[in-house]
Amino acid sequence: MRRGCRVAQKIQQPEKPRLIEEELNRIFSAEWLRKTAEEAGFVKRDRKIDPALMFWSLTLGFGVQLQRTLACLRRLYEEKGEIHISRSSFYDRFTPELVDFLHACVIHGLENITMNPSRVLKDKLVSFEDLVIQDSTIIRLHKKLADKWPAVRTRKVAAGVKLSLLVSAVEDGPNV
Repeated sequence: MRRGCRVAQKIQQPEKPRLIEEELNRIFSAEWLRKTAEEAGFVKRDRKIDPALMFWSLTLGFGVQLQRTLACLRRLYEEKGEIHISRSSFYDRFTPELVDFLHACVIHGLENITMNPSRVLKDKLVSFEDLVIQDSTIIRLHKKLADKWPAVRTRKVAAGVKLSLLVSAVEDGPNV
């Protein structure tokens, strides 16, 4: 077995196994990926590298592993696309234009998340209008800032800032 290229073990499929796949394909359709790749300059002409296949190989090719080699990603690309591609044809695609393409994909995904309708509380929480979660933390600063930003709950001279966030579980974001 090659380093960084473990074969994924088969896991039990949920009741609706295609739900996530269908939603991802709705958000990142092959047509949208190809159009965006062309706009970002990643694809100059239609040749061996398919931007949609490249996107899915790079984004989902990692699985539960944190590291993958470029060779392993190339083999995954070849396997899923059922083609053979030279090393240089694959490796030479890792350019600033690929970064621009992937950046546009991230922005598109984030915009899609914000457009989703609000969540509805279920069963035991239905009588509540909203569920809010508060999180607070203290960020320690350099002690020379103690005059301007005195820390709370400390016995020594220290500086700190308390940061609080109130998040709505229904709106999936800050509660305003």
